Amino acid sequence: KISDAKAGKQHSLGMFDAEHDAAEAYDCAAVCIRGPDSERNFGECLPAPEALERMKTKLDQSRRRKSSSRFRGVCWYPKRNTWLAGISLQEQALHLGYFEDEIAAAHAYDDALRSSFPSRAMLLQALNFPRDQDFFDVSTWFQEPVPSNRTSRFMGVSWVESMAKFHARAGLKSLGMHASELEAAQAF
Repeated sequence: KISDAKAGKQHSLGMFDAEHDAAEAYDCAAVCIRGPDSERNFGECLPAPEALERMKTKLDQSRRRKSSSRFRGVCWYPKRNTWLAGISLQEQALHLGYFEDEIAAAHAYDDALRSSFPSRAMLLQALNFPRDQDFFDVSTWFQEPVPSNRTSRFMGVSWVESMAKFHARAGLKSLGMHASELEAAQAF
């Protein structure tokens, strides 16, 4: 299994006869989800392009499989003929209720997510309907804590120790190296 914070779920990568095959599948999924700089079992060896394309297709199918809604945290519940909203917080699934309207269910998910006080970058990646107050404020951004296991407050930005600069990245596309965290975030 591999965690996909962007999709808010874990993906099962399947059963493998050999430990090595499972490790290669994990590395391939890590590159697809987190990019080529992700932590992998086999270090500098990037998976073959064909393997990455197969894994991307598998992950896309997994993301779509359990949700019939275009919104995160919402799915159609045919037994009640309504929309169901739910969220997983601290590895615990929470039922948020049934809704006649898909958008109302998505707002319930957003409200629950906001009340869990995630890092701002994580919040912005996961919200269905970001509000103005969800975004960083240019005058107070530096007061936000840097989330654990990250080197920047902003999504798409990371600190590169060897270059003593911040790297901005959108998916696999590099947006350049920057002297300040804010400049990198603005490039993103």
